[in-house]
Amino acid sequence: MNKTITINKKSIIIAAIMAVVLLAIGGASGASADSQASPVVVTETPAVVTETPAVVTEAPVVVTEAPVVVTAPIECVAQEMRTELYADGDIADTVATVPLPDNVVLMGTHVLASSDVDGAVDAIIYVCSEQLTDDEVFALGTAFGSAIEASPAGNTLASLRLSLWVPDGAGAVMKSTRIRCEDFQVYLWGEALSDSSNWELAGRDY
Repeated sequence: MNKTITINKKSIIIAAIMAVVLLAIGGASGASADSQASPVVVTETPAVVTETPAVVTEAPVVVTEAPVVVTAPIECVAQEMRTELYADGDIADTVATVPLPDNVVLMGTHVLASSDVDGAVDAIIYVCSEQLTDDEVFALGTAFGSAIEASPAGNTLASLRLSLWVPDGAGAVMKSTRIRCEDFQVYLWGEALSDSSNWELAGRDY
């Protein structure tokens, strides 16, 4: 009876040892299988961030400067009423059509019978402004002379004078520069060589 029990114990021990061996072999096989599995590759698509550039459009700054207008002195403007006193005939009408600088006022044109040429007339043009240079006065005279020569009454003019009046500082005006052309018909006006070529200085009061 004792022998049989011993054999059974050995059998149990052997069976246990074999089970452990089989488990060990199975575990190794599983590890080997796991080691041979394909690796997992994780590929991330890079995030592409596209920024639209900010376009700043600035409206151009336009600076508009008002033109500088030089107006005639108030003393000269007051003299415009004298136009009626010094407006005589076609020559005066022609003079009144000549464009003038903004700082010059036409006071009037006096036309009278010529003392030197029978049947002809002399004309004196009066203008008012702040003091002008001689060249500016010559230019005004030439503008008047050219207009008169081109008019129907131009061939009746014997002499032409231009008298500049300026403010006297006391609310009135006084004579300043005076120029004259004693032989109006002798000179070319529309084709004058220069503004001063047809004139001579007749006097200054400053």
